[in-house]
Amino acid sequence: MLSYQHHIENPEGILEILILCTQIAKFWRILSEEQKEYIQAVRLAVEEQNEWNVR
Repeated sequence: MLSYQHHIENPEGILEILILCTQIAKFWRILSEEQKEYIQAVRLAVEEQNEWNVR
């Protein structure tokens, strides 16, 4: 979803991503640091409506 920029163009996309982030949060203790950083980057991109570019 982020790769298609739905978090900028589509309010429903924003909601769906935030719901997924909330669902992932219950597993926070077992996630690696890399996974946690990725999720935090997703949240930041959604909140600030930044373009998503992962390279």
